[in-house]
Amino acid sequence: LLLRDAVSTPRSYLSDTALGLTSPPRATPQDFAVALASHLVDGGVLVKALLVAGLWLAGWGAARLVATALPDAGVAGQLVATTLAIWNPYVGERLLQGHWSLLVGYGCLPWVATAMLTLRAGGGRLGFFGLTFWMALAGLTPTGLLLAATVALVCVAAPGQSRPRWLCAAVALGIALMAALPWLTASALGSSMVSHTAGNRIGVAAFAPRAEPGLGTLASLASLGGIWNGEAVPTSRTTLFAVWSAIVLLGVVAAGLPTVVRR
Repeated sequence: LLLRDAVSTPRSYLSDTALGLTSPPRATPQDFAVALASHLVDGGVLVKALLVAGLWLAGWGAARLVATALPDAGVAGQLVATTLAIWNPYVGERLLQGHWSLLVGYGCLPWVATAMLTLRAGGGRLGFFGLTFWMALAGLTPTGLLLAATVALVCVAAPGQSRPRWLCAAVALGIALMAALPWLTASALGSSMVSHTAGNRIGVAAFAPRAEPGLGTLASLASLGGIWNGEAVPTSRTTLFAVWSAIVLLGVVAAGLPTVVRR
């Protein structure tokens, strides 16, 4: 698999780079896990399987989340959630950029939300172990872990539950810290994280969100688009179709807000 950031080889090795010691640990522990697994399974097959699994988890997890949070929506609501979870600009842009590990983390997000709601409702071991597993899996990449931690903390605010919010928040933060130890440790011990203010400014500018035609930056992000690389964008997002799709998506969200408030 060779598409921008999606570079997989039949065999990977446990080098200092894979451990994040001689280069920024942005792919830690992803590279470490792939290096171990590629001794058993061809790395190309492994990455493709994980990519498909990430999308599958996103769709299935969205349906499970609807069944947990909005049971009255029924099968129709679950199908809508599954469709939106898989067929959106965020997924399309990450596929074109080759962010397979980030899509695995993305696929974990609805499961993190469901696990936190279960924990808040007094689900005990099921909620705790579910939250631990899905946050750790999302932690293949630092970005995935930060997204998972954010989703978990947002779901702590769910009303009408039995377990204290502060306890659930503490559990989520503790799990996130444990899952972050591979790249936090590499950052502390490695030789690659020397601060260069000028370089940091250039990096922030290079990876800043990109405004799509007719939308601007904020509207692009709100409609799940706006990746920094203009070459990793579906053709439809470079036309005024992006505007219409943003109106439809945000219109559906606005129409659903009264129901969210009532519940």
